[in-house]
Amino acid sequence: MSPDFTGLNETNKLNFSWFPNPTSDFLNVEVDELYLGETLYFYSTDGRLIKTVVLSEAKLSIDVKDLTNGSYVGRLANETNVVFRWIKN
Repeated sequence: MSPDFTGLNETNKLNFSWFPNPTSDFLNVEVDELYLGETLYFYSTDGRLIKTVVLSEAKLSIDVKDLTNGSYVGRLANETNVVFRWIKN
C-alpha cells in the first residue's frame, strides 16, 4: 500500500513546515501552537511506522541520524491530516 500524499499542498495554509529537506541528522519541524500535544508519525515509503514524536513545542528538532538513507513520509494525525515527504541522506 502506497502512502497517501493527500494534503501536501495544504501545509502552507496550516502553518506547518519542515526543513532542511533533504537532511542527514535533524529534521526541524515548526507548527502553529494549536498543534501542541498532537503526534507526528513517520513512515517508510513501504508504509512501516518507524518513529512517533509528540509535538511538545512549536519548534522541534527531531533526531533522524539513526534512520537509513531514503525517502520518508510524515503524518500529523488530527482533523487536518497533514502529510509530507522528506529525504534522509
